[in-house]
Order: sequence, then structure tokens, then C-alpha cells
Amino acid sequence: MTRLRKMMLEELERRNYSPRTIECYIPAVKDFARYFHRPPDQLGPRHIREYQAYLFRQRKLAPSSVTQRLAALRFFFIRTLKRPWSVAETPYPKQGRRLDEPAAPGGGRSHPRGGAEIHRSQPRLVDRPASPGPGGHRALPRRSANWHQRGLPLQVADPTCQASDASARWRED
Repeated sequence: MTRLRKMMLEELERRNYSPRTIECYIPAVKDFARYFHRPPDQLGPRHIREYQAYLFRQRKLAPSSVTQRLAALRFFFIRTLKRPWSVAETPYPKQGRRLDEPAAPGGGRSHPRGGAEIHRSQPRLVDRPASPGPGGHRALPRRSANWHQRGLPLQVADPTCQASDASARWRED
């Protein structure tokens, strides 16, 4: 293991990055260095721009794949080498489907590794009760973005109160 790879691995682990992120970032920097036949600490923004163009033109990678590799390089230069990074010089690619690219059947996306089709839809935050509650009303609780992480019980306000007051509230026990 090279000195730079060891430094990057230690920095990723110290910052508690997931094992999957580490599995992606280390080879991304290795591929960057291999493309230029030089150690990555001897390369700079000009090389990053050239590499980004190579990933799109020759390798024909999707914008999300290029973004992931740029994130790995950004981490390497900022956190490992303590060098400045300019997003203006090396912008992340625009995400999205091209107009000439048809959507997968059913509106979902096909799995990048050739597996079964993945259906991604708007997450359902609220399930309607099967039957009306007390007073003949259906109380629909609202959930905050991180309700599942906080592990807090959900308390539904009285469904007979004014509409402005009928919101879900968290009980801090």
C-alpha cells in the first residue's frame, strides 16, 4: 500500500465514512493516477478537468458516476493533501436524463449492474387509517424528515380542533 493510499484510507476511517464509500473512493483516485501515469499528489485542477472529460467522452460514464469520482478526488485533495479545491474550476456534472434517452418501462430505472428493474417513486410519508377515528374523522399525522432517526413517538392532535391546530406533534418523553 502506498503512502498516499494509506493516508487517504486513514482519513476516510477517521471521518467514519462507510465501507462502501471507501471501496469506491480508493479505486477512483487510483484510476485517476493511472490515467496520467503519475502519483495523484503531482496532479492538479487542469488534470482533473481533463480526466472528467475523458470519463464522459471515452469511458461514456453516467453523470452520477462522474460525480462520485469527482467527490473522491475532492476528498483526496482537500482532506488528504490539504489543498484548495475550486468547484468553479471542476464543476460537478449536471444530473438528469437526456431527452433522447427513453425511460425504463414503468417509469422506474433499470439497475446499473443489469439486475431487476428498480421502481423509485415518491416515498409515502403518511398512511391513511383504514377507518375513521373517533368523531368520524381521519387523522393524518405529519412526519418530519428525520422522524425515523429520532425514534420519537408520534402524537396526533385532536381531529376535532381547528384545521390550523390539527398537526402532528412530537412528544419528548
